[in-house]
This record gives sequence, structure tokens and C-alpha cells, in this order.
Amino acid sequence: MNPWSSHLGPLMLAVASTKGPVVEVGAGVFSTGTIVLSCGTSCNGVNRESWTFEQDIKWFKTLYVKHPSHQFVLYHDITKVIEMLRTIRPAVLLIDCDKVGPEGVGYPDRKRLIQELHNAVEVFVIHDTEDVAFHGPENLWDGFAHIWTFKPQDLPWTTLASNSMDLESMLGKPLR
Repeated sequence: MNPWSSHLGPLMLAVASTKGPVVEVGAGVFSTGTIVLSCGTSCNGVNRESWTFEQDIKWFKTLYVKHPSHQFVLYHDITKVIEMLRTIRPAVLLIDCDKVGPEGVGYPDRKRLIQELHNAVEVFVIHDTEDVAFHGPENLWDGFAHIWTFKPQDLPWTTLASNSMDLESMLGKPLR
């Protein structure tokens, strides 16, 4: 498995288990195309709305995808993205944006997305959650009814979190 694609299994499980818009904050070599293809192609003829928000202009230009059911947005202010997401009301929100924020350390944009939208998203898919920033004194998982972390050996972790979807039912197995 490519280390940059370890989140695709959990992402696709979340997409397959929901019906509404799919959004990613932080474009990815593997995730952006996967989201566009899985949402823009449907066996029943209904395409799902999908969005990509990216803050790095070089990454934006490299990964830009034009598709009728996909919006690709360059952003500079996470506050405006959060406002848009409150309107979009994603069924799935993949968070894989830059690890280094304005203050130079940690995951400030990721933290704000999780904290401010924890009741507005059906299922969060957060990549790279093995980092201590997600498990410190400010526990980002507090307030979520359902949490599951995919921990492949020697690869980045991916956490699914939800207040509205029973992840045990989605995964088909009990959570520890």
C-alpha cells in the first residue's frame, strides 16, 4: 500500500455508507480523483455533489479536476470554508489539509474543522491521526458518539468520527 493512500479504504467505506455531498479539505493525489469518480459516476444515474477545498496554489493547479458534479475551490481562510461547509452539510468530510498552520505548528485548520463542524457532518474521515496533536490534552474526539481508527502497520492512521452514524453498523464489526 502506498503510504499516501492508506486513507482510501476508510474514505470509500464512508462514501458507500452515506448519500449526501462528499467534501475534502486538502486535495490529494489519490483522494481527489477517487472522490470525483465515486461521486460523479452512479449506477442509478444520480451523481453526488462533491467538493475539494485546497489552500496551496501549486497543489491546486496540479490536482485541479473539472467535472460537472465537482467543485474545486482555492481558499485562503479556513473560516470561510467552515461557513460554506455549514451550508453544504457534507455527508462525508475528508480532512487532509496541510499539517502546518499559520502559527507554524500542529493542525490548526484540522482542529477548527473538527471542533466547529462536529454536529454538521455525518462522517468525518481524518487522515494522519497517528500524530500526537490528535491525542494530547485537547482531545479532538471528545464529543463524538462514534469513533474508529484504522491503524495499518507502519502507515498513516485514519480516523472515522460521527455523532449521527453508528460506525459499528457501517464497519460490520464491534468497535473496541
